[in-house]
Order: sequence, then C-alpha cells, then structure tokens
Amino acid sequence: MHDLLADFRRSFRQLWRSPGFTLPAMLCLALGIGANTAVFSFADALLARLTAVAESERLVRAFVDWSNGLELGAFSYPDYAVLSLVALGSCVLLIAVLVLFSRR
Repeated sequence: MHDLLADFRRSFRQLWRSPGFTLPAMLCLALGIGANTAVFSFADALLARLTAVAESERLVRAFVDWSNGLELGAFSYPDYAVLSLVALGSCVLLIAVLVLFSRR
C-alpha cells in the first residue's frame, strides 16, 4: 500500500511539472468520457426506454431453430428450461477446465 501511494505522489509531481502535457491529456480524457457518456445515454434513451409496455424490463425475445421440426420462433418454457440447464452446464464445465489447466 505504501508503494502505491508513493507511485501516486510521484505521478502527481511529474504531471504538475509538465502542464503542457497534463492539460491536453486531461482535456482529451474529459472530452472522450463526456462524448462516450452522451452517446450511450442517447442510445439507452432511444433503444431501451421507448417501450409502451408495462414492466418492459421483463420482456424477452428468444428464438430457437432445431432440426427436429420446431419452427423458428416456437419457443416454449420447457425448451427454455432445457437450454438454460445446458448453458449452465457448459459454463460450469468451461470453468472447471480452465481451473484445471491453469494449475499446471
């Protein structure tokens, strides 16, 4: 923790000594963060908030294309339950493999 504070102090001193670099760098960061926030706020307001449905956060759109005769868009709750268990099992298996191989 002491090293981290010493690094911050040294960085602050270096930035204070070279205002010709510090001011443009801070301006670029501020403009970039501001532009990013503005774009994503606009996209959120336009795409996510303009639904005229009560409890719109609960809306889900899911499709499945199985070769056993189900049509695209025919998606029942039992299909969802099976697919969610398969996805969960795949994630658990992937994590187990990553943990086992990372110990070598």
